[in-house]
Amino acid sequence: MKEITTAIVILAAAHLFCVPALDDIKAENTLPIVKVEVEDDKPATKGVIELQLADWCGPCRKFKAAAIITELEKAGWTVEYNNDMSRKYPTFRVTIDGKSKTWSGYSSKSRFYSHLKNFMNSLGYDDQGRKTD
Repeated sequence: MKEITTAIVILAAAHLFCVPALDDIKAENTLPIVKVEVEDDKPATKGVIELQLADWCGPCRKFKAAAIITELEKAGWTVEYNNDMSRKYPTFRVTIDGKSKTWSGYSSKSRFYSHLKNFMNSLGYDDQGRKTD
């Protein structure tokens, strides 16, 4: 215990006597303060896409296998599952700025993105989700 106390006293004394006083530090010898803004990995939400998919549904499985859901989430879309939209599978509902569009039936990757692009364009958005109006 005596050795630990001695070590603490030596470290404290070294800190007190070896660190220069703040008055001795000249402004030109200091590094500038730089503000760094870190961007979040997830972009701002573009809208909400509701999906009605079922495990027993062949077209639903094809849609899931196309990795569209992951792509949408990475692009900033909120993806939700809703099994009360329709009696048809799969069903898709896109909501942007309070306006919705719903379509049902199998949708290949290119067809799905075509529906999405047309709806976004009808609301005054470009393909990247930027308002053009």
